Amino acid sequence: MATTTKTKNMTAAEKSEKQLGSIAMGAAAFSVERNELLDALVLCAKIVPRSSAIPLLQCLKFDLRGETLFITAMDLPKQAVLQFLRVTNESGEDGSYCLNAKEVIELVKRMPDGELSFTQKDANVTVNYGERGRANLKALSSEQYPELPQPGNTSFLSCPLDMLRKGALASRFAGSDENMPTITAVNLYHTDGRLGFVATNRHRIYRYISDIAIENPEEFQGGMIAAVQFKSIVDSLKSPNVDLAIAADYLVLKPPSDSTWLR
Repeated sequence: MATTTKTKNMTAAEKSEKQLGSIAMGAAAFSVERNELLDALVLCAKIVPRSSAIPLLQCLKFDLRGETLFITAMDLPKQAVLQFLRVTNESGEDGSYCLNAKEVIELVKRMPDGELSFTQKDANVTVNYGERGRANLKALSSEQYPELPQPGNTSFLSCPLDMLRKGALASRFAGSDENMPTITAVNLYHTDGRLGFVATNRHRIYRYISDIAIENPEEFQGGMIAAVQFKSIVDSLKSPNVDLAIAADYLVLKPPSDSTWLR
């Protein structure tokens, strides 16, 4: 009887914690410019699943390492995004926790421009903004959050963003039948020392051969990337140049201030 009563009286927050995982521990604190953080969160939001067999994937993982904040979003096994921002480590301590993606993104969108301060006290994260603004978020442990693959010593190509966007236009010609992944993807390949992009739905074809040089063809690994996700990520990038590689079955894009993995 006691167990039944306790279950009935369990709050929505407690049920969420039980489903997602254990609460976080730690006392990390950092400050960051709101617009820089929002740009990173918006890109992460593009792949956060609406539902998942792994509920923790509906969260974003925040890792504070020195003066760098790493933000991870994943939708296994399709894609993953890792953003990193330069921040001010106010506590001098490293830390790691997960925040509900929808909650933190909507919160930051409502905040005014300027510096934001995130202060963790175990399961509670307080966000201070403006002169007196304050909001609270629930933090969950990141221990069970999946690990990103490591690109290792993979060789990267230097890609002008305008050429990458032309390559991503191949998504308009890709098919939509998820049972046939070869026609729902953009194929990145090597041709005469340059990077090419091609997609087809079997009725029409898009082929773009860029001026992006592949100086070491023997080290280049081509691959097929989900067309819709590829274009969505590329359209979100702002740096005029992007480093690109395919490693461990993932496409890795590395603008100056962030990294993106697409499987």
